[in-house]
Amino acid sequence: MLFFAVEQFHDIAPPVDYSLLKPWVIVCVLLAVLVLIGFVTWLVFRLRQRPIAVPTVRDRALAQLECARAEIERLTPYQFSIRVSDILRGYVTEQFQLPVTRQTSVEFLNAIAAGSLFSPDEKALRSDQVRALRGDDKRQPFVARRSDALRKRRSA
Repeated sequence: MLFFAVEQFHDIAPPVDYSLLKPWVIVCVLLAVLVLIGFVTWLVFRLRQRPIAVPTVRDRALAQLECARAEIERLTPYQFSIRVSDILRGYVTEQFQLPVTRQTSVEFLNAIAAGSLFSPDEKALRSDQVRALRGDDKRQPFVARRSDALRKRRSA
């Protein structure tokens, strides 16, 4: 009888490992996730380190002119003209490295006469502007000569 009782009780078997994923697959997925996290962290760090775009000389001058436009009602015409003149002189100084902030208009126009920045038509305009500023031009009005020169330049 004792023999029959022992046969009724079975030995307990150890647990069966029936994982659907192999251990090497889990390691590879964890490695891929870590690489992805590292790449995203590197991108975020790199984007934060990106230099701020410096506005061009033209963009800064246009922004200053917009600020001057906002103050047009508050300023007298004389103050406004000085403000705009300062902005434009600063623009020419920065853009073309010409010392216009330390020169009068006539001195500036005479200084650029020798420069190679301008075409012959533009140099003719410059000489017309100097004559008009001095009051020497009796032959043809400055505006008419300017429009003729601009027309020639556009057609070329």
